[in-house]
Amino acid sequence: ITGGTATADVTVWADPLPLGTVIWSNPGDGSGVQSIVPAVPSTSGVADVFAFQADGTVQAITSDGITAWTADVSCSAYWCLPDFQGGLVVVNAASSIMKYDGITGQPYPAYAPGPSAWILGIVVHPDGTIFALQENYNHNVVVGIDPTTGAVKFSVPIPVDRVEVTYGVMIAGDGYAYFPYSYISDPDTAPPFVRQLSVLRVNSSGAYDNIDVFNWTGGTGKILSVGASMITNADQGILLTWGTSDGPGMAITTGASASIVSAPQVPGGDQVVPVLQAQDGSFVGTSGSDMVSFDATGTVRWIVPNETPQIATADGGVIAQPVNADWTIGPSATIYDQNGIATGQMASLPIQSWKGNAYQVGSTDQVAFTMIDIALSFNAFAYGSPSRNGTAVKVVRCPMFIPFAINGSDPASIFTITNGDRADVGAYYTQLTTGLSPTQVALYPLAIEQATAAGFFGAIRTTNTIVGYIDHGLNFDVGPQAAELSAADRYRARALCFWTTCLAPAALMTTTMPDGRVWTVGDPNGGRLAVLPDGFNPRATVVFLAACGIDEAFIAQWHLSNVGQALIVPVYTNPQMHLSLNWAANEWKAMLVAFAKGSNVQAAVAAGNAVAAQQTEHTWQIIGDPLVGFRAQFH
Repeated sequence: ITGGTATADVTVWADPLPLGTVIWSNPGDGSGVQSIVPAVPSTSGVADVFAFQADGTVQAITSDGITAWTADVSCSAYWCLPDFQGGLVVVNAASSIMKYDGITGQPYPAYAPGPSAWILGIVVHPDGTIFALQENYNHNVVVGIDPTTGAVKFSVPIPVDRVEVTYGVMIAGDGYAYFPYSYISDPDTAPPFVRQLSVLRVNSSGAYDNIDVFNWTGGTGKILSVGASMITNADQGILLTWGTSDGPGMAITTGASASIVSAPQVPGGDQVVPVLQAQDGSFVGTSGSDMVSFDATGTVRWIVPNETPQIATADGGVIAQPVNADWTIGPSATIYDQNGIATGQMASLPIQSWKGNAYQVGSTDQVAFTMIDIALSFNAFAYGSPSRNGTAVKVVRCPMFIPFAINGSDPASIFTITNGDRADVGAYYTQLTTGLSPTQVALYPLAIEQATAAGFFGAIRTTNTIVGYIDHGLNFDVGPQAAELSAADRYRARALCFWTTCLAPAALMTTTMPDGRVWTVGDPNGGRLAVLPDGFNPRATVVFLAACGIDEAFIAQWHLSNVGQALIVPVYTNPQMHLSLNWAANEWKAMLVAFAKGSNVQAAVAAGNAVAAQQTEHTWQIIGDPLVGFRAQFH
């Protein structure tokens, strides 16, 4: 391709891109891309990832590879955390904390801790509150900060004067921030000292509890040998492990109380540091350079040497990366099943955004990669979420495919999309996500050319996913032969169409005319048909199809499991099997809100049908398991 005096080489593949192929590359500002961190999808943010540059700036990069904004943050990635409104929270060299707007990149007023005070750690709550662990004259306090004003919402002191060690901060699945710490209960006495391990938990309104976990007596040599580490236990509390010179320990908190349980025993007697919570509620952590699977009773399931866990998968397994002799982490990755047996290998583990896009550091490179089938867990990713921001969240991906023009004038219409105009899709997305948090359902629209058949096919191949489709399917109501067909044959769906391709089950590609001729369906959209030899065969938990003409033959091509999967499709009240896509959009919103609140499919569809009662064209039915939902397991 030549434009003016410039040229570019373009390679065209007839089939999906080979894995690892660079789809696009954003070179950054020239200083070099140091790291890439996924942004949280939000209507108040534009980035798919944040790219941190060597000169201290950060770029907000969209899923199209466009630099939306650049800001000078001058911080390491550890001190720059994506928030849940699409922005970024930063701690600078002076220990000031500020939020950068997700759409403009402009900073909000900063919080300054004051003289002789400094920040020991921060974490961001899904509601936007910034929690900071702050040291003031050797006394630690937890400060809650309003991200848009920099004002202090609350200040909670750790209730002892002489804290020996604090062990970080995280926000668990129950919405509380947790701060483990240890201290000598009476430091003015002679040895042996009594040491106490406690946890302060604080919510975003400033309400707090101090939980005493464990105490032990020992001389100066009896100290925490490894330190305390924690992980969320679904939405019930936390699991805490620690090490002393007497051996490892473990406790589980529920509400404001803690219960001591048996710690996992590994060769050498070291502490096991929890990293991930698996699909079945068990845990995967590390002990030294070994990867250890264990449950909440302390039972060790398996150990794999020289690996560190990164992502828990939907089949109960884990993706891990190698630990080198110098304790660095290697780029390759190994896929393990629920028994710790290696089942696959990757040359490199790309950075996965919330939307399932894959990235690698060079420049900011988006690469072709199969979406990872992540576990339904509040800690399926190391450091809590794809954004690695220390907040444990349950990631239920919810891609919405809106491929073509949708125009309507129904009184209840909440959107009208014209071909090529994403502004209307954005307006629909804003209304759709009102009242929803990405920690409930990670919803994102894929409109017009972004709504690809390959993207849809990849999405339905992941388990803990809600896939939505709102558009026109392909039927036989085109061409000169259409008039010869019966009404039933004419309006039946034969394929789902996307920007350039229609996904067409092979069994639905032909129909027999009244005179015996066999007619093979064509593609009225000018693209090409991707024929599915054995139908759709999804792994997705829920698929919502708002399209005309979906009948028993089309439903049969989904081959659903009787347990754990549901297809939501319309029931038509007119002979043309027509439905209003605008009404469907309203009804789908009601269903998504129900899913986000923990409802199963049966309750969600009931909520959608309550809205559908206002019109007469269609209602909704469930094919498959009516009781399936998105409740993470715990022990």
